[in-house]
Amino acid sequence: MPTKELPERSEITIIGGGIVGVTIAHELAKRGEEVTVIEKRFIGSGSTFRCGTGIRQQFNDEANVQVMKRSVELWKRYSEEYDFPFEQTGYLFLLYDDEEVETFKRNIAIQNRFGVPTRLITPEEAKEIVPLLDISEVIAASWNPTDGKASPFKSTAKFAIKAEEFGAKLVEYTEVKDFIIENGEIKGLKTSRGVIKTGIVVNATNAWAKLINAMAGISVRIPIEPYKHQAVITQ
Repeated sequence: MPTKELPERSEITIIGGGIVGVTIAHELAKRGEEVTVIEKRFIGSGSTFRCGTGIRQQFNDEANVQVMKRSVELWKRYSEEYDFPFEQTGYLFLLYDDEEVETFKRNIAIQNRFGVPTRLITPEEAKEIVPLLDISEVIAASWNPTDGKASPFKSTAKFAIKAEEFGAKLVEYTEVKDFIIENGEIKGLKTSRGVIKTGIVVNATNAWAKLINAMAGISVRIPIEPYKHQAVITQ
């Protein structure tokens, strides 16, 4: 269970208890680092528990492709080691005009260069994969069978439990209010439940990352904007 009390100090403090913050804490604690996660609600309560579960390598830039290829490798490893579901069900993009096809051809070339087995397939092949598809206006599709999905609930819970076993502290219902900065160095964080002394802060707040950076007086622009999405449950 997450720690109830805010510790007086922590070598590393992570703001944000979603899957990113929790897995960072897991990896740092596993390496012997003193780490604390501060979450304003409960672990996974933000976009993590509202995500579409997709884990895909089909991106249009080298950095994302490489990161996600490594990510899939880690999902496979940890799902077996920690016993939570990760399924490589594949990921399918439907293409409706020539411009889209040319764009995806370029994307596929990047993905293939790093060993991601994406390929362009026909509408008929796409329908074989998903028989319910209406392919009357589809002219091609992008398909990668090694993409997949995982349960955000089970995986986040498992990583949280393991992070604590390695010594990490997970503090819920605690909101960061301000940074304590002296001579350009972070000395601590002011929270809704008191002060925690810390020298290293990891910003894992997703769509709220810009707000945390502004709080710390960091002028670096993060190109992230929060957008509301609507989820439709189909099963």
